[in-house]
Amino acid sequence: TSNMFYSNAAKGEVIFTKNAKKGFFKNVTTWNGFWNDNRGNVAINSSETGLVALNESLDSPTGSIKNSLSTIIPWGEKMVNVQSYIRYQTDKQNLTTDYQNFYDLDQKLGNTHYEKLHQDISLKSLSVNHSASVGFAKKRWTLNPEIGLNLDFNKMNSALSGDNRLLGTDYQNDMDWNEINPYTQLGINYKGDALNLNIQMPLNFYGMDYKDHLRNVSREISKTVLEPSFWGTYSFASFFKVSGFGNWRYNFGDFGSLYAGNILMSPRTINLRNSPLPENRTGMVGSRLEYRNPLNNLFFNIRYSYADNKKNLISRSTLFASGASSSEIIEFDNTTNSQNESVEVGKYFPKFKTNLSASYSNGDSNFFSMLVDDAQQSNLVETKTNNQGFNLKFNNTYFSWLSVDYNFSKNWYRNKNLFSNSEVKTSGWTHKLAAYVYPLDNHTIGFFWDDLNSKSGDTNLNNSFFDVSYQYTWAKRNIDFEIKWLNIANKKVYEDIVYNANYLSTSRSSIDIRPSQVMFTVKFNFK
Repeated sequence: TSNMFYSNAAKGEVIFTKNAKKGFFKNVTTWNGFWNDNRGNVAINSSETGLVALNESLDSPTGSIKNSLSTIIPWGEKMVNVQSYIRYQTDKQNLTTDYQNFYDLDQKLGNTHYEKLHQDISLKSLSVNHSASVGFAKKRWTLNPEIGLNLDFNKMNSALSGDNRLLGTDYQNDMDWNEINPYTQLGINYKGDALNLNIQMPLNFYGMDYKDHLRNVSREISKTVLEPSFWGTYSFASFFKVSGFGNWRYNFGDFGSLYAGNILMSPRTINLRNSPLPENRTGMVGSRLEYRNPLNNLFFNIRYSYADNKKNLISRSTLFASGASSSEIIEFDNTTNSQNESVEVGKYFPKFKTNLSASYSNGDSNFFSMLVDDAQQSNLVETKTNNQGFNLKFNNTYFSWLSVDYNFSKNWYRNKNLFSNSEVKTSGWTHKLAAYVYPLDNHTIGFFWDDLNSKSGDTNLNNSFFDVSYQYTWAKRNIDFEIKWLNIANKKVYEDIVYNANYLSTSRSSIDIRPSQVMFTVKFNFK
């Protein structure tokens, strides 16, 4: 397997700002352009598939222009905060793949085999967000009413060709996805000596309109929902603080949630999203206990959160021995949940000018999917995931001529498939060391050591990188000159291994990186 990535970008920005005693105005207009070209090939040779080869070419130019305005307007004794955001973006994608001995997607392509597939996609999006808010204060209470209007207009055209022949409408799209979201909300704040509260009560209207012009199909959702959230803290016993938060959210999909024509997501993956509109509901609660003592420079905190997510759609996938897959979205009610716990403790040692902290986290979650077997039967699959992490941070400035920063993290992942009663464990760790030596005023020498490790089963991959730098600061002119030797060990390949619980697959990646090189940088500081 080999990949080559080419990326070019351009950006222009104009900023207007005006400050006054009773007002403020800022307008930022930004243009962005990206021109990305990717080339890659994959060769798979196994007893199940034989020799399978794919050669891919992907061109994906993107252009966008956006305008962000923020102003504060006097209104009697009050100040009204007005914000406006407008963005227009165009995206194109030209994907061409040549196949050799690859038959896994033939069934999804009308039981026809193609040596070459070409896909054109064109996207156009316009987003408009306007809002106005004002604050009313009385003693310890503040009320912040706000009104707003969010609009999104999107259009997608796509077409898939096989062996230079345009395929039928099952592989084409000409669709619009439009959203209108007027809202009003009331923010309530209370600030006391020990108790602080923040409550948001937004009333949102969601209007979703999907139109498929090729098939003359339209789907709509019009919902008015209350999506409250709260946050509060209470301080006690001088050094303790307890806090809690919660929210209730709805999601009715976004651009890309639906399309009735098959689309190649990659040379080996074809997806279809011809389903009802999504209707998701998420609720979350959490709490935190914090201790911070400035007298002995000790702190710790304990956190807990729980989330519940109810959905009306589920993904149904077919997997192939070559790593290819096809997927579609179908209607199926399911509920997932997750919970996370963490603890962190740290201390500053003033005698040694050292900060030291350590943290541990644990997370548990589940999700559902449909998996199609060899007999073309759909099976409901529940996957439970556990992830644990440990982090250590160290900072020392004991010597005036030396500073040291060190970060270490270790992660463990466990994925259990309840349908197949199988379990996969993976892990990884990273550490980053940065040491700076100051031999003379305005002179800095830096040493850097990064290690990244990933492990799955008996496969253990390690990547070590070493850099050194020298910087001279011309204090009188506020100019920095830096020369840096990167990748001293001349490592040419970055490797990692990950497990995909959705597709029950383990992927090992090898990325060619730049060899050892020297970079010279000049930094100007205008003040």
